[in-house]
Amino acid sequence: MQGWIKLHRQVRDNWIWKDPIKFQWWIDMLMMVNHADSKVNIGLELFECNRGQSILSLRSWGERWNVSKDTVRNFFVLLAKDKMIISENMNKTTRITICNYGTYQSSSHDEQTDGRQLADNKQTVSHPNKNEENINNENNDLINIIPNKDDVNSFDVLWDLYDKKVGDKLKLLKKWVKLSELERVNIIKHIEAYKKSVPQKQYRKNLETYFNNKSWNDEIIDSTIKQSFSDKTTKGNKAGLLTEYAEVLREAAID
Repeated sequence: MQGWIKLHRQVRDNWIWKDPIKFQWWIDMLMMVNHADSKVNIGLELFECNRGQSILSLRSWGERWNVSKDTVRNFFVLLAKDKMIISENMNKTTRITICNYGTYQSSSHDEQTDGRQLADNKQTVSHPNKNEENINNENNDLINIIPNKDDVNSFDVLWDLYDKKVGDKLKLLKKWVKLSELERVNIIKHIEAYKKSVPQKQYRKNLETYFNNKSWNDEIIDSTIKQSFSDKTTKGNKAGLLTEYAEVLREAAID
C-alpha cells in the first residue's frame, strides 16, 4: 500500500510504545486499513470495508506477524478494551475498525491534530477541511464519537436483542452513544414488544431505520389482531371487515 499516516510525539506516552512488538503490529494495522470506503469480495460474498477498517482474517494477521490466531485475537481484545479499535466477528473473516482513524490519515495535508491520538482516545481530534464541512453533518458528528466500554457492552446487548444484524455496526453504535439513558431504556422495552408483534425478523425494520425514525415511540399493534383480520380477508369475506377490524382494535384497547 502507498501513502502515509500521521503520528504525534505523544504516542510515546501510550502503553503500546513500551512494547516494541505490539507497537509494530499497531503501526501495521494503521497502514493496512482502508483509507477510503470500498467493498471486498471473499468467496461468493461482498463485505463492506469502510475508511479506517480492515476485513483481514485472524489467520491473515497472524501470517503477517508470524504468530498464532489466538495471539492476534488476544491482541485485538486488548486494543478494544483500551478503545483503540472495534472488532466484529463476521462470516469467514473479522472486521477491524480503528477508532479516531481521521487523526492518523486525513484527507488534507494541512489538517492538524491535538496530540492525543493514543494518549486520550475519549476526545475527538479530527478537523475536516473546508470542502467537507457541509457534507452530511450527521455523519461527521458520528465520526467524532468514540464509544466507551459501557457503550459498547450495552450496544452489544441491543444488537443481540434486536436479532436482525443488518447494517454498519460501527455507525449504529455511534448513534446509540448519542442517545440518552432514558431513550436507551425505552428502546429496550419497545424492542421486546416490537419483536412479538413482528416475530419474523425479515419483516422488521433494519436497526438503522428504527433509529432514524425513532420507532421506539411508535404504538405496537398486536400481531394476533392483524393475523385474524388477514385470515378473514384471504377467505374472501370482505363485507364489513374494516368495521370489524376497528371493533377488534377498540376491544383490545379496552382490555
